[in-house]
Amino acid sequence: DAAPAVLLAVVVAVVLLLPELPVTPSLPSKKMYDLEVAQLWLSHQYPPQ
Repeated sequence: DAAPAVLLAVVVAVVLLLPELPVTPSLPSKKMYDLEVAQLWLSHQYPPQ
């Protein structure tokens, strides 16, 4: 199923693009949330050996 890969790609794209967007007070926390989601997804898909 390609959906999880697409979701991760979107999250990564958002994280990479955020510095280019106008800064608002909510962006830093949103960026951290996206990073945590990406890390959780990666650890779920590829659990530590």
